[in-house]
Amino acid sequence: LRDVLQPANLVLLYMLVVVAVATWLGRGPAVMASIVGVACFDFFVVPPRHSMSVADAEYLVTLIVMLVVALVITHLTSAYRAKALEAERRAEEARVMHALAAALAGATTTVQVATLLDAHCREAFAGRAWLFEADDAGHLAAVSGAADPPDDEACRFAQAVSWRAQAMTVAASDGSAAVDAYEPLHGATRGRGVLCLRLPRDRAGGSSLPAALAALATTASERIHFTDVAYTTTLAMQTERLRSSILATVAHDLRTPLTVLHGLADALAER
Repeated sequence: LRDVLQPANLVLLYMLVVVAVATWLGRGPAVMASIVGVACFDFFVVPPRHSMSVADAEYLVTLIVMLVVALVITHLTSAYRAKALEAERRAEEARVMHALAAALAGATTTVQVATLLDAHCREAFAGRAWLFEADDAGHLAAVSGAADPPDDEACRFAQAVSWRAQAMTVAASDGSAAVDAYEPLHGATRGRGVLCLRLPRDRAGGSSLPAALAALATTASERIHFTDVAYTTTLAMQTERLRSSILATVAHDLRTPLTVLHGLADALAER
């Protein structure tokens, strides 16, 4: 096209290529496309052609401006692309969290909670999830909801997070490229346990996903705990009410013959 279009129009074509590369491939390839585009423009269009030398100083300014504009376009387009990808990822996470919250609403045991967490982490994030439940003394016990139990190192980290009540992220104990995120479950009255998540590095590092999953696990554990407390309290009240009714019945059955015996005794005494 160099014999058909002016060099200024050819510059726009090179800029269009830079925008396309930055949109589809990202910042690094776009920077490379900017540099290669300027070199190609100099080699094929700027006189003398098929040479990297520049005969006219105006073309030198054109090349410099072309490179600067290409790099600026690369930066802006890459930032827009990164924000779009982040928005898509957050939308996906929100959808998964909504589905998980709906599933946890019907859980009646902590084993079901652990199973649902692990299943959703496998399906949506290619990760794993293990739930550790704490007793009144603060000691943890792994809830058998996953297909395979956590290893000893994960148990030790979970216990340390439970005592410190602070989240922690470490490299995965299985030697993979993933990371293990430990999130304490802060209940209304005491700690409910620890949630261990094995997620890809981009999901766990600097993301609010582990904290959001821990919040759902805490809510489900609290609901199950207080449901058990309410059931135990109701059962105790019904037992006490039944005991009182039995005692009243026995007292009434004993009072009737005693009254008759007392009357006969009085009659014998008078006689």
